Parts: sequence; structure tokens; C-alpha cells
Amino acid sequence: MAEWIDGDSFKVGDVGFLIESVINVRGLPTKLALRERPAHTNMSHEPRIGGWCGETNNINIWAHGVARVSRVAKNGRIEVVRLKGDELSSALERLGYSQLDPKPRLPGVH
Repeated sequence: MAEWIDGDSFKVGDVGFLIESVINVRGLPTKLALRERPAHTNMSHEPRIGGWCGETNNINIWAHGVARVSRVAKNGRIEVVRLKGDELSSALERLGYSQLDPKPRLPGVH
């Protein structure tokens, strides 16, 4: 399933890491973005592609996998498709993160 998000100079075919920022203040929106590097946990600074990465200054960071840009709108928003299976493994290898576990991790679960 494809979804539209704000993009930062990505082109069709580019691959990146989906990272969500959740502000812990009622009424403020969350932000899903595509980044060139994966989210890192806030304590051990380990890169992660799935699950909760920590909270700093009332902002929770969640890693939501790897995605490929399928379309770019005139206003700069990008349509992304999340990668799975062999396509995900291949993308992680190309990005230099083949050691990352694609399974999501929840707070307090190791």
C-alpha cells in the first residue's frame, strides 16, 4: 500500500528509512518522514528499522521500516511503498545496514 508523506529532495526509485515523530502534546500532529539514515535508539544509539526508539523532550521516535519512492508530486510530497521480504533485504544491503533486524521492537521488549 502506498502512502503520501512530505519529502526532502527524494526522487522516484530512491529508498530510505521511514521515521515517525510523535509529539506528546494533545492536538499536535505526528510526522512521518523518509530519511537517508535509520532512526537510532536514544539511550544506546543503535540503528533500528522497526519499533520504538525512545523519547526525548516529549517527542517519541518510531522506526517504520524501509520504503521506496514511487511518485513525486509537484509540491514536493512523495508517495512511498514500504519494502518487504527480499526487496527489503536487498535494500538494507545496498544502504549498508544489512545487520539490522526488520522485526519491530516495542518499549520494554528485548
